[in-house]
Amino acid sequence: MDRFLLMNCFARAVETGSFSAAGRDLGLGQPNVSRHVAALEEHLQTRLLNRSTRKLVLTPEGERYYAEVRRILDAVGESEMALRDDVQPSGLLRVACPTALSHQYVMPLVPEFLQRFPALELDLQISDRYVNLLDEGAELAIRIGHLDSSASRARRIGAFTRVTVASRAYLARRGMPAVPEDLRHHDCVLYTLLSTGASWHFTTTDVPVSGRFRVNSPEATRAAGA
Repeated sequence: MDRFLLMNCFARAVETGSFSAAGRDLGLGQPNVSRHVAALEEHLQTRLLNRSTRKLVLTPEGERYYAEVRRILDAVGESEMALRDDVQPSGLLRVACPTALSHQYVMPLVPEFLQRFPALELDLQISDRYVNLLDEGAELAIRIGHLDSSASRARRIGAFTRVTVASRAYLARRGMPAVPEDLRHHDCVLYTLLSTGASWHFTTTDVPVSGRFRVNSPEATRAAGA
């Protein structure tokens, strides 16, 4: 049993949201990925994923195991990168990145990055619209969510969690939602560039929402809910 292969299949299934997408990423095909994950569950004697026709959902045991698997896979990747440190990259690197992510996480790292790779030029393209790498001439993109292209290769670099918030004044007027489905009856602020459209994704369900205010800026979306 190639346990590293099984763990890699499990991690890609979690990160892409389906066995089919994981199979495309790994070049294995959907049946093989599904079989490898099942073999991993049999080896561990526990269910890691709940399957449905729409999505894969981690079980509590699966969540804990995924965190450990991701740590192991990242450590292996970092070890491989360390072996290539003698090869210094050079030239122009064009990177596409969402606005909020770039301001909060990427920009603080740019000075250190440029100092570490003195022969490299960085062109950071900050935009909240979906960027086609080939059309824009970008070498890579930092994105939030699942890949929708089998031609892309991806590596998970972190977790980014969205939260649902409302101002005290709004809740005083309209009341506190008890469950996600209650948002159907609320006046939501709609971020027009959200990949899921007018549907908000929660852990166990997707909720279609509506509202009278739409905006294409994450900062403005956050300010409108304050």
